[in-house]
Amino acid sequence: MIGSRHRAMTLRTRLERLVLALPPYFSNSSKGEADLVDVDNNSTYGLKEKLNQHWLDIYQTSGRNDFHLSKQKFFFSLCNSYRDILHCNKKPFYLKGPKEDSSTMDAYLMHCLNHLFRTRDLVTKNDSKVAKHRENALLVGDDFLDQGFTRPKVLILLPFRNIAHRVVNRLIQLTPQAYKTNVGHMDRFLDEFGPHDDEDNGNSKESSQSIGNSKSQKSSKPSDFQALFHGNCDDNFMIGIKFTRKSIKLFNDFYSSDLIVASPFSIRCVLIIDHADVITMQNWDFAKSVLEELNHIPSNQHGTDIMRIRKWYLDGHAKFYRQTIILGSYVNPDINASFNQQCVNYQGKVKLVCKNKGVLPKVSDQVRQVYERFDAESVANADDARLDYFVQKVFPKIKDSDQIRGIHKLILYSLPERKEFYHEVVNMLNEANDATCTVLFSQFDLLRVKYCLGSFLRILVMGG
Repeated sequence: MIGSRHRAMTLRTRLERLVLALPPYFSNSSKGEADLVDVDNNSTYGLKEKLNQHWLDIYQTSGRNDFHLSKQKFFFSLCNSYRDILHCNKKPFYLKGPKEDSSTMDAYLMHCLNHLFRTRDLVTKNDSKVAKHRENALLVGDDFLDQGFTRPKVLILLPFRNIAHRVVNRLIQLTPQAYKTNVGHMDRFLDEFGPHDDEDNGNSKESSQSIGNSKSQKSSKPSDFQALFHGNCDDNFMIGIKFTRKSIKLFNDFYSSDLIVASPFSIRCVLIIDHADVITMQNWDFAKSVLEELNHIPSNQHGTDIMRIRKWYLDGHAKFYRQTIILGSYVNPDINASFNQQCVNYQGKVKLVCKNKGVLPKVSDQVRQVYERFDAESVANADDARLDYFVQKVFPKIKDSDQIRGIHKLILYSLPERKEFYHEVVNMLNEANDATCTVLFSQFDLLRVKYCLGSFLRILVMGG
């Protein structure tokens, strides 16, 4: 699985640095740089011709002509490998306001469409064979095993309705016109998932067809808050989507749908968790429960043709054939644990890693930053150890201070997971004299420290 140095360098310039982690029974070395795709300008990487041409047309309409070198095409090639993927270096959505960078989203949505249409073509082809040979009792072997217990093939988990609104709209845009001559229940979708009347600012419903083109209203809230909570912020939703030959049906019955878009709070072959970093701020336990409940043998049949169910479903091994794609702007221990323990794809897994610049260059030079490390015996003991260190070592230094206004000493009990918060808070001390920021951390806070310090982490480690 180890590619040549030239190919590895080429991939790094396109998709940061690729780390492939395979189950131990596939190779002696479970990790390493992987030659996942070849750089071929003419390759469609298994994408159906109509989908590829439509995607190319959309890309060129945006004024760009380097589609074969684009990030979305390379990320699609990773998705099409059907390995589990953890990509938590995605550019934060709020850097461009409501107009989210859709390159990664386009790639996984096109992968979903390609998976759905290719699966449908296989089932249709086998239907004709079954009808032709059923009377002759020629249905032998595994050639006709093309289905699971239920019809849904893709589950996309998202944190809010406003994000689901963007994703479903983009899904419709990426679907070729021949497959969407009619989109059913679009008015209901706009009503339940679109922006409220007071947030629409007089825009017509047509504006909702263009993802993120409306400008944010002026607000005292920071841009990241406006981008995340712009529109409908309800976090309890689930919508089934069915693709027929020439139409798309929204709000379809779940058991007869091809794709389900939901929040972790509402609730197979392909599972996509987008904006995972936002879901961790809600409650990652709900996402974990979804992962645990997926791919079990159902207690009831829902129009299932038992004779055409693949053997691994009947044997209870479906979780080993499920592709899971987790996307976010950063990774934390909860996301890492779910990816390492609950994503068990037999094809292996891919984790995208890149160098983190950190946010120290954005922190005022007038503030002295002090990082105090405390020891913790285990992850379970880390919170108690942090509190003990704070009470015994840090609090005695400040308990006699009676100064409230003009704060010049800041203590961060724990670093924020979203690194942008760090320099925003520390820079509040910019005008104070002898300003000091003290940060408490342990060996179990490595991810948070890395995101804030970036390349300066090495200096901190060398300094003990």
